Amino acid sequence: MGSYERLSKILRIQPSLLQSLDEAMVRLTTRKGVVEEVVRKNDKKMAEALSRLGVSKDSKAEVIYDALIRELKATDLGLYEIFRRPSGQDEEGLKTLFNFAREISQPQKVWVLKKDKAAEMLLSNPPKNMIASFGFSGVEELLSQKKITEVFSALRFVESQEWMHAFFAKAYTGITEDDFEWRPIEITVLHKEWLEVAEKFIKKKYHNVSHLKELGVIFVIPLKIDTPGETARVFSLLLHYIYEVQFYSNLFRNYSEDKDFDSKFASLLRGDVPDSSQPITENKIPWLIIQRYLAKDNSEDPRLLNQHVSPEAWHWFKAERAIARFGIRFPELNLGFWESLSYVGDFFKTDKHYRLFGAREVAGSGEVLVSFDIVDNIMSLVEVRESAKYLYHQEEALWNRLFVGYFSETELEEMMIKNFNKGVISLTSK
Repeated sequence: MGSYERLSKILRIQPSLLQSLDEAMVRLTTRKGVVEEVVRKNDKKMAEALSRLGVSKDSKAEVIYDALIRELKATDLGLYEIFRRPSGQDEEGLKTLFNFAREISQPQKVWVLKKDKAAEMLLSNPPKNMIASFGFSGVEELLSQKKITEVFSALRFVESQEWMHAFFAKAYTGITEDDFEWRPIEITVLHKEWLEVAEKFIKKKYHNVSHLKELGVIFVIPLKIDTPGETARVFSLLLHYIYEVQFYSNLFRNYSEDKDFDSKFASLLRGDVPDSSQPITENKIPWLIIQRYLAKDNSEDPRLLNQHVSPEAWHWFKAERAIARFGIRFPELNLGFWESLSYVGDFFKTDKHYRLFGAREVAGSGEVLVSFDIVDNIMSLVEVRESAKYLYHQEEALWNRLFVGYFSETELEEMMIKNFNKGVISLTSK
């Protein structure tokens, strides 16, 4: 099987599309052999990983999955001990984990919404469910008893979807740069009183860590860490969100002087993605910017089956690089095993049926894609009893890796930021 066929199989696209894309990118950049190089490095890194796991390329998928999970379990247990057995239920219990995350990521101040402005938004748009659930008389009493960052964090799982849509439409209209300020990123654990109302949110998001881009807040819903993989999941998600909040802060600042800043700001918070892909023409090469994981809702979304880049995968790339740096400090964790594996994967024969997130089995082949990405494997470990396999992090990382083959990591981020509001990086070939 040739390089176009190999890579297109993993990306779930037609080899002819990949070949057309490559030919157009070569005309633009003069960089030949990118597809072949990506396949070669994928195979090299995968062979090294399989060797270290003590399995072979002829092993069944389930054997490789089990080896990856064993490796990650050992790493997760090591992290659990280094972080002083975090409880996950309050800030004191997660203090060491938080401190290490800050230390290795070195977060800068971010340009985000002033807290007074956030409070003003709530006064104009009272969150009725939240007020009623606490028995408060109104927003004033709510804000006198609860931190504004906790209130904003809880809105999405206390208020209805209809209320949230109306809030977005009204509250962010007229936002200006005067409503923003530079602040350190805030990392917090919500009070346990929010846990009961948060349960539906946790199920939907598959994890209990999330963030508020507009306020520069990363929050943890208090849950006991008592399942293999949960320490690694909280740690990796925290790093991911640190980089994501910083990325969006740059976007907010870049658009702040535009006349339509408020609509662009709201679009960023909604995670808008272009409605359709754009075909490659003789001299136009459009790469969609897909700012959220569409595969979580529909792995067959046609936008995923065309050339695109992923900001989410870029934040994970930075997080995984930070995790590798952490591994240098604590070599006993063997975190170096996972370095540079984010885009690595291939198909292996299997006798089992898996619940796949983000991809599909090749019909009638008895094969399944195995992702070597640490995030896919962390998520799979936490849900190992459900035979769940996460694959979409690897696929999106592979698209980014292909783009970087023609340009560079720095240019990938620069082009995403420059073209984010358009939703597409429109390249013109010679």
